[in-house]
Amino acid sequence: HMNRHLVAALLCGAPLAAQAEGWEYSLAPYLWLPTISMDSTRINDGGGALDGLPLDIGPSDYLKALNVGLMLTGDMRKDDWVLMGDFIYLDFGIANEDIDILGPLPATSTAEADLQGSVISLGAGRTFVRTARYYADALVGWRRFALDFDLAVDLLNNGTERQLGVDSVYNDAFVGISGRYQFSNDKWSLRYYADLGTGESDMTWQALVGVGYAFGWGELFANYRHLDYDLGDTDRLQDLTTTFSGPSIGARFRF
Repeated sequence: HMNRHLVAALLCGAPLAAQAEGWEYSLAPYLWLPTISMDSTRINDGGGALDGLPLDIGPSDYLKALNVGLMLTGDMRKDDWVLMGDFIYLDFGIANEDIDILGPLPATSTAEADLQGSVISLGAGRTFVRTARYYADALVGWRRFALDFDLAVDLLNNGTERQLGVDSVYNDAFVGISGRYQFSNDKWSLRYYADLGTGESDMTWQALVGVGYAFGWGELFANYRHLDYDLGDTDRLQDLTTTFSGPSIGARFRF
C-alpha cells in the first residue's frame, strides 16, 4: 500500500536539500496512462490449469477502473553528478470485459479483479557527455515493484468461484542512461531514458522518450513510456510478465 511517509519525504525533504549550494533540483508530478497487461504461460489455481492472459486494461477503462493514482518524479544535479527518483502508485478495480482467460470470458461468466501496484526507482549517476545543448548521464540504481493482484472468476455464474492471487515484492538493481537535447529556440527539448535490471525478478527494463516546452518556472512535457517485468514463476503462475506502456503528461518545476 502507498507509503505516505515516503511521499512526504519526497515533497518536503527534497526542496530543502535542493537549496544546498550548487545543487539544482526538479520535481514533476505527472499522469501516466499505460495499457497494463499481465501474461502467463500457465495458471494453476487448484481447480485445474488454464492457459491465458489474466489481465489487459487500457486507458479507455481508467475512468471506471482507477481508484487511486499517484505519480511523481524528480532529480538533483550538481556539476556532473545526478540523483533521481520516481514513484508510481496505482489501484484498479476491474470487471469482466477487461479480463481475458483463454480469450474473452464466456458470456455466462462473471469476474472481478483488484490490482494494486507501486514502483519506486532511485538512482545515482554522472554526466559523461556535455555540450552547450546536450547532455547524457550514466546511472545505477534500485527499483522496487510491489504487486497485489486478486482475481475471482465464476465461469458458469453458478456461485462456484475460482480465485487467483499474486502478492509479491520485487527488488532489482539496474543500470541506465538518460539524456536531454535543447533545441536552438531554447523552448523545445527532447528527453530520453532507458534502463535494464535484474534481481528478485528475472529481468526488468524501461524506456522513455518525450518532448518538453520551457517556461520561466520549468516545463510542460509529454512522454511515451514502457516498463516491462519478467517476474518468473509464482506459486500459481508460470512465466508471469507484467507490462505498462503508454503516454504520460506532466509539469516539471525547477528550484
